[in-house]
Amino acid sequence: MVTGGNTGIGKETVRELVKRGAKVITGCRDVEKAKRAVQEIKEETGHDVTIEPLDLSDVESVKKFAERCLKESRLDILVNNAGLMMPVRGLKTKQDFEIHMGVNYLGHYLLTSLLYPLMVQTGTEFRPSRIVNVSSEGHKFTMRAGQDIDDPNFGLSTWGAGYTSMFAFHQLYGQSKLAQIYHAKEVSRLAKEKGEHVIAVSLHPGAVATEITRYHNEGFFVAVTSFIENGLLYFGKTPLEGAQTTLHCCLTDSTYLEPGGYYVDCVKQELPSWYNDRQQGKLREVSDRLLGIQSSEPLVWTKSASNK
Repeated sequence: MVTGGNTGIGKETVRELVKRGAKVITGCRDVEKAKRAVQEIKEETGHDVTIEPLDLSDVESVKKFAERCLKESRLDILVNNAGLMMPVRGLKTKQDFEIHMGVNYLGHYLLTSLLYPLMVQTGTEFRPSRIVNVSSEGHKFTMRAGQDIDDPNFGLSTWGAGYTSMFAFHQLYGQSKLAQIYHAKEVSRLAKEKGEHVIAVSLHPGAVATEITRYHNEGFFVAVTSFIENGLLYFGKTPLEGAQTTLHCCLTDSTYLEPGGYYVDCVKQELPSWYNDRQQGKLREVSDRLLGIQSSEPLVWTKSASNK
């Protein structure tokens, strides 16, 4: 299953997976665009792709999409690929989450939680199910502070409104991408504790000429985006080249992947030393609360807040 399989890296990921005989479902907000992409893939490969509507900015849409996926008998690979970077202040999801955190992280977090039981059922010792989070080196925009998880409004539109610098949307994008890295690490940690045959990894696809900046259409950022996109066309990776690390994480023998690892150019990279277990664990607890997920895991980092 691949989110955002109608364009860019997601489209190339879908194309390469169906070439190898995989049955692929892609969840896309723009279904008509997805139909055109799938028709192109079918003409090239002879294989069809299942399209389902998915709006990651709406919790109810994520739940409906998950219901459809759970009708399948197995789920070997979940690629949380879709994402955005919005240079417009104050944008939020239907449930009042800040737009970057809501779409890039919380929507995928909820989807992963809903599909996880099927992935546990599918995975085996020697062929574990895989969760692949397409993150970004943009996680470095969080600087040494890391995840802003101690803000009581973390993830909400009011939290996002507190970022007021010229590069606020870079910082908010970075927050969502760091969250995806922590998510993969936490899923892998819990799966290992429980003896479940599921692994999760995250990755940076590289500087790729995709449509992630497609919403940069206001004021100063029109010129900036034009400059960036022209540079990427000449010096950046193509979407197919950008998909290689995703495909590596999907297809390489699982023994060559480190659960929770972060990959760049198909090689595991070390993360900054100031990223820590407290931020990682608290992020999961806060994410469950924001999304209304009833977890069986005991509260550790937000216990005092829940008792107030």
